[in-house]
Amino acid sequence: MKNCFVVNLKGEKEPFSLAKVFRSAQQSGASKDLAQKIAIEIERNIYSGIKTSEIFKQVNQLLKKEDKQSSLRFSLREAMRKLGPSGFPFEKYIDDIFSAHGYEVSLNRKIKGKFAMHEIDFLARNEKVLYVGECKYRISPGERIDLAILLAFYAKFLDLKNSNYFNLPKSIALLPIMVTNAKFSSQAVRYANGVGIELLGWKHPLNKGLEYMIEAEQLYPITILPSFKGYLMESCSRAKIMLARDVLAESPEQIARIIGIEKNRILPLVNDAKTLLG
Repeated sequence: MKNCFVVNLKGEKEPFSLAKVFRSAQQSGASKDLAQKIAIEIERNIYSGIKTSEIFKQVNQLLKKEDKQSSLRFSLREAMRKLGPSGFPFEKYIDDIFSAHGYEVSLNRKIKGKFAMHEIDFLARNEKVLYVGECKYRISPGERIDLAILLAFYAKFLDLKNSNYFNLPKSIALLPIMVTNAKFSSQAVRYANGVGIELLGWKHPLNKGLEYMIEAEQLYPITILPSFKGYLMESCSRAKIMLARDVLAESPEQIARIIGIEKNRILPLVNDAKTLLG
């Protein structure tokens, strides 16, 4: 293995890891043999100072040649960044994810706390918990959710908890949760663990992060489809078509009418969705 460093999304140097390349390819659905082949090919062309984003592109290109479905799944994190530029589509996407996992979800609520009125991104409830949720969408690679954001959110949650708004049976816990497509800073994680804020982000918690919830139910955002164009974001969001599988829920003609585009523009999305979902 070559002894060299790479530059991660935060601009920091770190040792090149062949194992990371192998795992990322395999987690996207590639076979063990294909993942190993890709890792070896990446190692052969690696050089000190290469950006991890460039490695990402190379892995994706190699996957695309031999396993298009895996190459689409490999683009999940980038697809979530394409949900912007505003955070509203991301909130609707989180609604779909929690709903698919058995929660009753309501978005964009204004609730009076003990001392102030608060805007709540979402409430998610099942038979065990009612989450007071905050969404933090990030469009730039390498961004982190820091301590200051957690401090403000927890203050809001405490004011709500101390009000008389939530009248829950003892069997249902009232808990704060912050959801993001990014990662959390180490200080933010320590604070959240200390005060009891649940965190859901990219690869956090370990093996149960946002990507896990997505993969478990194939809840891929529509932006993961290569034929998706940014100008469709507003109309798809308005029509509540946020998942790749949504374009297969009705006939192409019906989906085109719902979104408000011509049928010939929806067919590439349908074909991409079929490739992704098998």
